[in-house]
Amino acid sequence: MLYYLPEPYRATITFADWLAVAPSKRPSTVEIWRGDGLDGGPIAAVLSGLRTPSVNPKTGQMLQVTIWRRDLSPQEAVDVGADRSVCGDCKFRWSTARAIKAATGKAVTKCYVVPWKLTVSWRSWAKGNVPIMSPVEAGKLVKYLDAKLRQGAYGDPAAIPIAVWRAVDLVGGTSYSHQWRNSPKMAAFAMASANNVAESIEARAAGWRSYRVDTEQVGPQPGEIACPNTADKSVTCLDCGLCSGLRSAAKSIMIEVI
Repeated sequence: MLYYLPEPYRATITFADWLAVAPSKRPSTVEIWRGDGLDGGPIAAVLSGLRTPSVNPKTGQMLQVTIWRRDLSPQEAVDVGADRSVCGDCKFRWSTARAIKAATGKAVTKCYVVPWKLTVSWRSWAKGNVPIMSPVEAGKLVKYLDAKLRQGAYGDPAAIPIAVWRAVDLVGGTSYSHQWRNSPKMAAFAMASANNVAESIEARAAGWRSYRVDTEQVGPQPGEIACPNTADKSVTCLDCGLCSGLRSAAKSIMIEVI
């Protein structure tokens, strides 16, 4: 079902507009960018948690940026393979996992983000219920809230121009990208998502810090430490903050397969 309405259909608000509203009435989500995705498909990015904090137990109460197709809900995009627009060539894409299982009968590890859970929020956005705020104005809001940002609660942050992140991500936060071979500037913000030890070594040689899913079950390798949440589930991403690309000089991170 197509919900996307062509522009113009919503008024743009500024940080001052948001601040002028009674706290209980302020929008908790704003759209901060729209354009072409990694494969040229139409996408948008929304910033959420501005009034109603995230309840994600691993990340903690970070602001969240979600990237999705404009013309298809995340689940619909998975169903037709259009999630490439926001996820690129990530091997953990739900559509990729489905294709592998259909071809081989083998179940493989999928992204921990469940696309259908985003359907309600996507439909609200697509119906015009989410105001638009420019990246610069959104950056003012993030700085005012003094809140760390999770780039890509769904979707790869490299799908969004680096200028958007420079404008919005003013307090710090976490970020991961499977597009590290094609988007070198994202290293300033993002960890290189590595699927094995060889990719982790390659990414670090290219100037990235890496975030490796331990699919080979070999544990931390030289230059890596285990995700602190692995040993202590009470340590959230908000507490830790190590997955911040070159904003940190810490070692690269390894995480166990979920």
